[in-house]
Order: sequence, then C-alpha cells, then structure tokens
Amino acid sequence: MERLLQFLDPEFRRVLDQHPEQELARPDGNLKTEMDYLPPPPAQAGVPAILDYNQFGQLLELEEPDIPIVAEILEEFVKQGDQIMNQILMQIQNPETSSSPTIRAHIHQLKGSALNIGAQEMVAALEAMRSSCSDSTEEVNWQQLGGSFQWLQHSYQVLQYHLARFSAVRNKRKELGHSPFIPSFG
Repeated sequence: MERLLQFLDPEFRRVLDQHPEQELARPDGNLKTEMDYLPPPPAQAGVPAILDYNQFGQLLELEEPDIPIVAEILEEFVKQGDQIMNQILMQIQNPETSSSPTIRAHIHQLKGSALNIGAQEMVAALEAMRSSCSDSTEEVNWQQLGGSFQWLQHSYQVLQYHLARFSAVRNKRKELGHSPFIPSFG
C-alpha cells in the first residue's frame, strides 16, 4: 500500500492523520466515503472517464472484510504500471533498438491492467499508442507514439493521485471502525 500512498500530497496526509473527522465530515453530519475521492465523470460526452465507476465498483465487490484484495490489486496495478511505463519510455527514447512487437507487448500488458480496474482514459491512450505500431512490419510512428505516451503519462498520474486518496480514506475509515464502502451503480 505504501507505493500507492506515496502519491498523496503531504497536507492531505497530515490532515487525514491528525484530524480525520475534519477531512471526512460532510455538511449533513455523515462521513464521506472513499468514493468521494475518486475522479469525477467527464464533463462532456465522448471523452473517456479517468475511471469507469461500474468497473471499479465490480472490483470493490470482491472485497472481503479480512482480505484487503482491493488494496492488493491497486498496489500491484501501480507497481506494474510504473515498470511498464518505464519500459515503454525506454523504447521511445531508443528507437534504433526498439521494435514494434516489443512496444505492442508492453502496451497490451498495461492495457490489460488498466481494463481490470476501469482506467478508461489510460485504455484510450494505450489504444492510440497501439495504432502507432504496425502489425505487419517493424514500423512505428514515433511522433504519434510520443504524443500518445504523454497523454498516457498524464492520465496515469491523475489516476494515481485519486487512487492514493481513495486508499488513504478507505484505510482511515477502517481505523475509525467503519466498513469499507461498497457502491451500488444500478
């Protein structure tokens, strides 16, 4: 969990640790849930959401009271994500030694992880990256790949920020004796 929590801003961590009732309070007197800390849906139609709430909700439904499977899945997502992002970056920075099949394999692996948690914007960026790599030849559109990779990096950083806040609040609610929130998306 520490790998994910490294993305928390220090002030949020301090307030959550020292004054959880202040951070978690809603005006109506109820506690905020961890879902309050996830990214909002996109403002306009046709734009991929940072996180698909239905997919993420299905992940949350796997949680058992004594088995923190969601924390483990999110931690593994960040660990693998960091590794694969670095591998892709190395491929982009060294085009003379890179190959389209290798880049496609990294994209495929990260896309599978992103799909598992519902990271829609990452999936869209990865699909754009994938379209820059030829299936039949070693050709790569490096300019398109680089631009799509920047989009992927931004999406990944935003997602890490929100998942860190989600996880910190989930942990604090557990410390305070509250059950993890399992949403219903209809």
